[in-house]
Amino acid sequence: MRGGPMEPINIVNVSGGVDSTACYLLALEEREKTGQDFRAVFADTGNEHQITIDYVNSLAEKTGGPKIQTVKADFTQRIAARRIRLEMMLETRNFEEGWNEENVKRVLEHLCPTGIPFLDLCMWKGRFPGTKVRFCTGELKLEAIKRGATEPAICEMIAKGGQPSDVINWVGIRREESKARANAQMWDTENNGSRVYRPLVEWTKAACFDLLYKHGVDVNPLYKLGCGRVGCMPCIMARKAEIREMATRWPEHVDKLRKWERIVKLCSMKEQATFFPANTIPGEGDTRADIDSVVEWSKTGRGGMQYSMEALMEPPACSSLYGLCE
Repeated sequence: MRGGPMEPINIVNVSGGVDSTACYLLALEEREKTGQDFRAVFADTGNEHQITIDYVNSLAEKTGGPKIQTVKADFTQRIAARRIRLEMMLETRNFEEGWNEENVKRVLEHLCPTGIPFLDLCMWKGRFPGTKVRFCTGELKLEAIKRGATEPAICEMIAKGGQPSDVINWVGIRREESKARANAQMWDTENNGSRVYRPLVEWTKAACFDLLYKHGVDVNPLYKLGCGRVGCMPCIMARKAEIREMATRWPEHVDKLRKWERIVKLCSMKEQATFFPANTIPGEGDTRADIDSVVEWSKTGRGGMQYSMEALMEPPACSSLYGLCE
């Protein structure tokens, strides 16, 4: 942990995944060496599994680390601004392209904040995030942490005579995760002057698991229940097998998505919206892939034409993409 002349404020971003948990444990090791404390923050997107929330909330007690602050994005003002724009269209009869009296009235009837960040974001946008437009991470995690943790820490630091650069966000990003992160740097500076520290950029997934085992910290239980990602339930990038596991183990999340699709459709100009991208089901072209269609597809074998034997069986007590059941 390095900073300027003043002791920095270190903020570890925790998601409940193995990488961010490893980051939290690294900060603990650094505290043992230097005596320099840190804070931790978790962004609740409103689309989290309760298992993940419980796991995050238990880390402090399990490790002796700091309690993890929870922050949530709030879209109340942005929804209000969208309502004002739509109301102006009705009042002036000056409809923007694609809008008319009927769909404006429909959206106004249903566009009200729910307090669920993920749902409110999609209602405000009139759509769900997609593979090419993944606004969920930026709005629900990065912005929520910036407003709820980083910016207050900057104000605190400046009040003590320090600089924004003395506020350091620890983020568990690894280069091997994806092409988009292949060139991730260990240190960056944000527009607000705070710094980003990525201590795991050169690590492998296995090394992250090993650090948890070293500290006697078990992984998020979802990793042993068929999940490759644990940040959302489900992630819009979920694999076919993960969707099948979700539908089998936690049908209440399918019910949730069905309800969300109905609400977001009503807040959409064209009354079209699906949680998973339109091209999720191969061979369907741009057909809208509603949650029930995607769940049925997830039960099929390769080619999507016939149900697989695996889908007809009860899921095993332990199922892991990372070999954690062995």
